[in-house]
Amino acid sequence: MDTVKHLGELAIGSRLRRLSDRLLANVNRIYQEHGLNFETRWFLMFYQLHLKSPMSITEIAAATGFTHPAIIQLSDELIKVGLIASVTDTTDKRRRLISLSAKGIEMLGHLKPVWHQIEEAHRQISREIGMDLLSTLERYEEILDERDIYERVTHATKVSSASDIVIHTYAPRFKKYFKSLNIEWLKKFFTIEPLDRKILSHPETIIKDGGEIFFAEWNGKIVGTCAVLNNKAGIYELAKMAVTEKAQGKHIGWKLGSHAITWAQKSKGKTMVLETSRKLDAALALYRKLGFVLVANPEPSKYERSTIKMELRLR
Repeated sequence: MDTVKHLGELAIGSRLRRLSDRLLANVNRIYQEHGLNFETRWFLMFYQLHLKSPMSITEIAAATGFTHPAIIQLSDELIKVGLIASVTDTTDKRRRLISLSAKGIEMLGHLKPVWHQIEEAHRQISREIGMDLLSTLERYEEILDERDIYERVTHATKVSSASDIVIHTYAPRFKKYFKSLNIEWLKKFFTIEPLDRKILSHPETIIKDGGEIFFAEWNGKIVGTCAVLNNKAGIYELAKMAVTEKAQGKHIGWKLGSHAITWAQKSKGKTMVLETSRKLDAALALYRKLGFVLVANPEPSKYERSTIKMELRLR
């Protein structure tokens, strides 16, 4: 059994590496049989210097997509075999300028016919496959540039985690979590003010005044909470949102916020407001994602800490 083939998409990186190694070994063999002292790993840098010389190490790295250290290593190898020359830039003595040497230019003349044959061999393979392989590879790279494997897997993991989250409304058994989660969050970013203690110690008041408190359960534990305060006249306030640090990065805040907004809409709310701090980048990003926008706050904040006001039209 061919393990790489058996693994399919899971091993596509390994399969491409194996294919690359096979192709490069073929080309190295071609060079040897033509009596050319040339290595496939030199090709991109050497060809780039054929297109444009002289170039700095940084310019070659940018043009080829290789790292700066890799270009330095390749240049050392090519200098050793005499195919390139290196001189100090007269305008900046810290820079080395690289160009093809006389021997390199002579080697280029021998390589070009071989490259043409290699290029034609690849075209034959594409015709036998019945597809434009280069166009497919280019499109694959474009899609990776837009959203690579890491981003896709990270997003899928977060979405999967979010689907395991259960949202509860307030019940006496959740009271302690409303306070403990918020205290944990406040201690990390601010000082706990008297108003904080008052709200967190008496969550029943929020419910009696026509508001609601939500709790996020994940893996059997309460890991997040937020409150919706009823400010009357169709205005609700999103407040006291906190997610324990160990459960962050799982879209729990987004799910809590979405539930809070839906609840306020069903309660005939017209507007939802909130107060937050400019230094809370993650919170600001979440609120914007939920649809909140910054607005002027004509009234002084209820808190001693500096806050800004955001607003969301519910209907």
